[in-house]
Amino acid sequence: MSRTAVIISTKYPYPTDDGKKKVLAGFLAYLLERFGKDNVTYIVLGRQRDAAASDPPCETTWIDPPAWTAQGWNLFKSLSGIEPRSMQEAVTFSSRAKRGLDALVATLDPEILILDTLRIGQYFWSPGPTGARRILYMDDLFSLRFRRMNDVSAANETVRFDAGGTFSAMLPGLARAVIKFGAVQKLLYRLEAAKMDRRERDCTGRFDRCLLINPNEARSLADQCPGKPIVPVTPLLFPEPCAVRRDFSGAPSFLLFGSLRHPVYRASVIRFLERGMEGIIRQIPDAKVSIVGEGGGEEMDLLCSRFGRNVELRGFVDNLDEVFSTTCALLVPLLAAGGLKLKVLTALYYGLPIVATDCSVDGIPLRDGVHFLRENDIERYPIHMARLRDVSYNRQVSRNASALFREHYSKESVCKEYDGLLGPPGASSPTEPGSPDRAPGAWPPSNPKITSPND
Repeated sequence: MSRTAVIISTKYPYPTDDGKKKVLAGFLAYLLERFGKDNVTYIVLGRQRDAAASDPPCETTWIDPPAWTAQGWNLFKSLSGIEPRSMQEAVTFSSRAKRGLDALVATLDPEILILDTLRIGQYFWSPGPTGARRILYMDDLFSLRFRRMNDVSAANETVRFDAGGTFSAMLPGLARAVIKFGAVQKLLYRLEAAKMDRRERDCTGRFDRCLLINPNEARSLADQCPGKPIVPVTPLLFPEPCAVRRDFSGAPSFLLFGSLRHPVYRASVIRFLERGMEGIIRQIPDAKVSIVGEGGGEEMDLLCSRFGRNVELRGFVDNLDEVFSTTCALLVPLLAAGGLKLKVLTALYYGLPIVATDCSVDGIPLRDGVHFLRENDIERYPIHMARLRDVSYNRQVSRNASALFREHYSKESVCKEYDGLLGPPGASSPTEPGSPDRAPGAWPPSNPKITSPND
């Protein structure tokens, strides 16, 4: 009898143009390869987009998200303390959507049900009528993320984050306007951190497995919830070993890589340019910093124009091979972080040397001076940037970075891990590769568009 699996998310994973989609695409690709495309269903709580629906790799169903009236009422109940849901749960919940999800899951009767973060997990807080093993992909500890954002904004009044985070687009327009005020933001950081802390601890007793992408965060939550099924999970990012040959010639070309729609990353890039770029130009006059990632906008255009040819805002880049093969180093000056930074893993895959803050590499087994260069002081970045211009040294760090990726993040290594996480209890693999239930064709499966995440 064929085994079946269902993934439910607020995001359709293709095109894989952000880090979250890349992780979801990895889960989906694994299930398609192990179970077969006829035995996998992907459900999206969101409105269908024509481009995304053009060539889905498996059965895909869209359920309309909550109406703005439901969002507003839920936000009021969350912020007033009437109910325990966090703000991000509140804006993604409705009774109508729950009825639709319950009916779909009951009809499909899957063996494995993967739920993308607490936004979807809240719909399955209690066991349903099916016997599905319910696996909650928590992503990262949002409570920790909000506490860190609060700490950074408290220490530096010039730093402002969007309190709605990457789910701001889901908020009603009035709510998006209100949370832009500094005092409101700080209050929401504290409220959301407290609510998420309670919900994160509570959820560990309600699902068969709770997966966190950062092993340090998984360990922290497990210490708070002894005996609960909390497990770190490695993202499956690339199907094959990197075939792109490094072609660095010593040119002072550097990369800032990530979606500028992400509030923490955007604030970090702005601070880096404002406080660090003039010092970089003084020490490396011909330095060129390319900013790759979608979501720039007028504010970033104006800021980058201050530095002339030394800074280039490139936007989203579909094919990263040339960028990563010729650039001197990736710069990751994050002020705060949660989860695992896929931009760092992408650089390791390509063997691109990295200069990064401590929080940027949290949860990744890197050694300073071997796999990357650690630097938390923006004014000292030029020292490391100049050092990495040495072709021989750059090549040495590059080789070490590539070797670490192959050891910990290769497809073979990650799929073995997933066999244990997603296989039946007591079994090492749900369906061995090459069996009749395995989907034919190369990995990843056919889909509308697969790109590296400008996360």
